[in-house]
Amino acid sequence: MSCLGCYIFYTKNTKRRMRYNKVKPPVPQDDRRGCLCWDTNTYSRECCDGEYQSQGIGSITGDGLPLLECSLITLSGFAVAQDGTVTEPSTDIGTITQTSPSSFSIVDVDTERTLTVTIEAPSDYRNIGETIECTTTATQVLTPTLSCSDITLTGFAVAEDGTITPPTTDIGTISSTSPASFDRVNVDTTQTLTVNITVPSGYYNVGDTLVCSTTAVQSASQTLACEDITISGFAVDENGVITQPTIDIGTFTSSPASFATVTVSTVQTLTLDITVPAGYYNTGDVLVCTTTATQPAYNVFDCTDVTISGFLVYASGNYNSAVISVNAGTIDSMTPASFGTTTTTAVRTLSVNITVPAGYSNTGQIVTCETSYPQLPIFFFDQQTPVTGNYVALEPIINSGTSTYGFSVYANDPVTSRTNAVSLMHQLGSQIAGQNTGSGSTFSMSDIRISFYSPSDVLLAQFTSCCGLLATLIYTTPDNLSSVPPTPYNSNASNWTSYKMVFTNITSTSGTAVLSPNQEMIVDNGNDQGYYWTIEDLT
Repeated sequence: MSCLGCYIFYTKNTKRRMRYNKVKPPVPQDDRRGCLCWDTNTYSRECCDGEYQSQGIGSITGDGLPLLECSLITLSGFAVAQDGTVTEPSTDIGTITQTSPSSFSIVDVDTERTLTVTIEAPSDYRNIGETIECTTTATQVLTPTLSCSDITLTGFAVAEDGTITPPTTDIGTISSTSPASFDRVNVDTTQTLTVNITVPSGYYNVGDTLVCSTTAVQSASQTLACEDITISGFAVDENGVITQPTIDIGTFTSSPASFATVTVSTVQTLTLDITVPAGYYNTGDVLVCTTTATQPAYNVFDCTDVTISGFLVYASGNYNSAVISVNAGTIDSMTPASFGTTTTTAVRTLSVNITVPAGYSNTGQIVTCETSYPQLPIFFFDQQTPVTGNYVALEPIINSGTSTYGFSVYANDPVTSRTNAVSLMHQLGSQIAGQNTGSGSTFSMSDIRISFYSPSDVLLAQFTSCCGLLATLIYTTPDNLSSVPPTPYNSNASNWTSYKMVFTNITSTSGTAVLSPNQEMIVDNGNDQGYYWTIEDLT
C-alpha cells in the first residue's frame, strides 16, 4: 500500500471511530492556529475548513501565540505630496523599521503610489522580533506642465531705430531672446520677439526650455528727402570761386568745383550728393540735391583791387591806426584794436573793413581785407627788488660828429644798496650780444638793430650795424658821456652809480635822440614807466 493509501485508510477509520465515540476532530475552532493545506503541504488559517485533514499542528513553541501577518495590520496616514514627498504611515501593530521608496518622482497624471513598509513583530506574536514587509497605497496628484499659454510676458518694446526693450516674465527665467534688434521700417510694423523661457521648479517639465513669443509695434522711420534738408551759405564770387554751403542733415560732396567768370550776373546751380545719416529709413543712401546762388559780373571790387599801407606793430603790441591807408575805397574800421606782447617774433594780421568806391557792382558794400606785419619780441628792464625809492635813468647818446653811440645809465644804488645800474647793463648787453656779458669786456654784435622806445611807442634811439662790419659793445663805469640826473638828488653824483655802454661800427641811427637827447627816468620811485627795447638780428 502506498503512503497516500495509508493516509486515506488511517483517516477514514479515525473519522469512523470519532463519530462512533462522538468525538470532535481536532480542527482549530478560531483564527489563532493555522490548518494544514493538504494540496501545498503548508499551514494557514485560510485552510481551516473543518475537515480532518485540516487539523492544526498545535503550538510548536508551546505558548499558543499567533503569527503576525500583514492582514492583521492596519497602516494609516500614508500620503504622497504633489512633488513626490512621502508622508510616512503609522501601524497599529508592531514597529515600522523601514519604508521604501523614500520619495516619488513628479507625475503629469494622478497616480496611485505603493509604499513598502517593513514592520517588526511585537512580543505578543509568535514571530516576535522578526520583520515582515507589507504595502499601502496613496494617490499622488499630478504636477502641471508649464506651457507658453500659462506665461505672461510684459514690457517688450521696439524703438524706431529697431532697438529692443526686452520683456519680463511672470513665470520662469528668460534665458535668451531673438532677434537682438530689428531693421528700421518705413511703415508701422508689428514685430515678433522669440523668447526662450526656462521652466522653474514646481512644474512637471522643470528645466525644459519653452520657445514663446511676444509682439510690439515698431514705429516707422522717416525717409529723408532733399526737401527735408536746409542748404545754406552757398556763394559764387566774381571769379567763379565757390563758397561751399553747409547742410543741417548728412554729409555731402559737390560739383562743379568752380564756375567760369560771367559778364552779367548769373544764377549758378551747385549739385550736392548728400549721404543720408543714421536715424532714417534710407540711411546710407545718396540724395542728389541742388542749391543756387547768383554769381556777380566780373567787375566786383575785392581785396585784389586795393593796397593797404602804413601798418606797423610795435613790440608793445600797439599800432598807429592814423597812418594806415588804402589806395581804393575808404577805411571803415579795423580789428583788433591792439595786440599783446610776444617773446618771439610773431606775424600779426590786421583786418581792414573797406567801403567799396563807385564804379563797381558792389559799390557801397563793405569788403574785409587783411594786412600783416611781424611784431618783434619786447625787452623790459627787470629791476633789482622793485620797491619804492628806486630810481633808474637812461640817456641814449647819438653823436655822429665824434662817432659816439651808446647809452648812459644811472641808478641810485648808493642810496638803496641795490645794483640796478650794472643789472641793466647785464640784461641789455645779453639781449644785444646773445650771450651773458660783463663789465669791461668787448662783445661782438654781428649785424643788428637796437631800438629804444618810450612808453607811448616813440622811437627815442635806434642803432643799426650791417653788412658784416663786426660791430661791438662794451660797458664800463663810471660814465663820462653825460651829467647825472637832476632829480631827486639835485645832480649830486654821490647818490648815483653810472655806467656807459658804447657801440662801434654803427652804420645808421634814428630816433628823437639824434636831435634832442634826454635822460629818461625808466624807473621812477620804484615804478617801471614802460620804456622798452627791441633787438633785431639783421644777419
